[in-house]
Amino acid sequence: MIKQYNNSYSVADFNFILQYKAIPEEIRKKYYYELKWKNAKKSEKRLKFIEILERYISIKIKPTWNNDEIIKKLRINKASYFCLKSRLLKSVREYYFNFNSNFETNHKSYEIISKVRKLISKGMIREAKSLLYRCEYHILKKESKSADDIVILSEVYEYLLVYYHRQRNKARFNIVFKKLNQLLYKELKLTDEQKTLIAIRKNIAEAFSEIFLVRSDKSNQIALQNYLKASRLAKKINKDKYYLKMLFYAGNIQHETGKVEQAYKTFSEAYNFSVIKNLKSEKNIFHTKLMLLDFLKDNSKANDYMVLTEKYYKEVLKNPYDVDYTMHILFHDLRFTSFCGYGEKFKALGEELVNRLFLYSRKADAVFRWYALEADKYIEDMYYWYEKDGDIKVKIVEHVHNSFENFNYSALLQFGKFYSYDQLAFLYVTQVELEFWKGKNCNFENAGYYIEKLKRIGKKISSYSNTDMPELLRLCLKITEESLYRKSEDVFIKYLPELKIIFNKLQSKEKNYNLSNEYSFLYFTSEILNVNEFSSMIKSFEKWIRVNQPGIFEELLKINMKKAV
Repeated sequence: MIKQYNNSYSVADFNFILQYKAIPEEIRKKYYYELKWKNAKKSEKRLKFIEILERYISIKIKPTWNNDEIIKKLRINKASYFCLKSRLLKSVREYYFNFNSNFETNHKSYEIISKVRKLISKGMIREAKSLLYRCEYHILKKESKSADDIVILSEVYEYLLVYYHRQRNKARFNIVFKKLNQLLYKELKLTDEQKTLIAIRKNIAEAFSEIFLVRSDKSNQIALQNYLKASRLAKKINKDKYYLKMLFYAGNIQHETGKVEQAYKTFSEAYNFSVIKNLKSEKNIFHTKLMLLDFLKDNSKANDYMVLTEKYYKEVLKNPYDVDYTMHILFHDLRFTSFCGYGEKFKALGEELVNRLFLYSRKADAVFRWYALEADKYIEDMYYWYEKDGDIKVKIVEHVHNSFENFNYSALLQFGKFYSYDQLAFLYVTQVELEFWKGKNCNFENAGYYIEKLKRIGKKISSYSNTDMPELLRLCLKITEESLYRKSEDVFIKYLPELKIIFNKLQSKEKNYNLSNEYSFLYFTSEILNVNEFSSMIKSFEKWIRVNQPGIFEELLKINMKKAV
């Protein structure tokens, strides 16, 4: 059973709870019992708070997270409570990552940055942040700075820029961006390699600045050129890992903007270089990228891709190297699993993705992925799939639909600042979908409002996820609306040419995602219209899905059987 979204759930509480929950449950239990065995009396408040947290996490239908009530239960004041929360999160993260925060403040800057690199490779940017500022302080307080100091400072600023970019913290990002651009080193004798390294970091900063939140075609192009320039510079000075990371960034932008052939060429270049240099982690990520692009052309090998990507993900967890690579391998594993129709496995991977994003302090992406995961839970409970007379049918559970609508509005209002344009498009499509499922009781004006918002986003960015979905919903809504005042046969004849185009587009091997949603929209619309020819088209589409995406309907029917039990 899904949970009812709670409007009084503050962003700060949300962030704290999900960061704590991101630590694997077995690690949290181990931490709790070790704390209890070592000194239960001294840790009494922390232990009691952990018990409250764990109980809250385990409840499916969440009550309000009430800080005042928890303070009373713990018998502490407000200041002590917030201190307790902060220290608990810090302590349990350090326990999970096996990190000792007792780092001497008098260490030299090169020792600090060396420690930072190790932390960041594990995904501990949250812990590394304080060390980065400490490193900056050590260097800036020097009366006379060396060439090495300036290079280390540029590295400090690069890491901080990445961190604030992931947090969608534009104000902090701009401060660090300015510091990097104002680095003075003309009077210092920097080597050509050192100057090039700083130039690479400035290119990365410029690229990140362009694609901070609003990603227009122009900003994507500027970012792409910066990444490609940085890759050439890195290759020139034999910085292999920088060279490959820049190709990784560049290929992602090419893919996201529809330049699939260019992306394939970029990822192939990176893959071949990784093989020659025997760089296993890079080879795995670029092979995963190439598999994804092959999958987009022909989805027949999706299961093979899924198996291999799972293998790569297990390897990268055993030997952490670059969190960006880890997350992309996991995300593509999720994509292949979704297409293959493994419902339970898909849900587990979705939870894993959200937890990893919070664990690695990628708040902006974590918030959206959390939203998508919760939306999937609502969708699973909202749809009731069943088979009757050999036909696959679907109906909507009304009270779940109402809760989902409340959740979606709240997600827009409370977390809107974290979403990029393509992510906002996802929420808007969901809002249109929720109106659609009201059938003839739909608020067509409200649905039209969000469709217009989607059109405006489409003008600003050349592509966002599943652009066919809004068009399909628009058509289904038009048919439903006109059926209120026109004969069903007349409405069907009017929209038959558009329906034929839609069915032809959907029944293509290029459609590399699960088509159960599209089927449900068209089926529901055909039920409203009740025209035999439309029903026959739905039956043909059902047969096509059974042949070309085997197991999808069976998995949905299996989920409903579990609900009944």
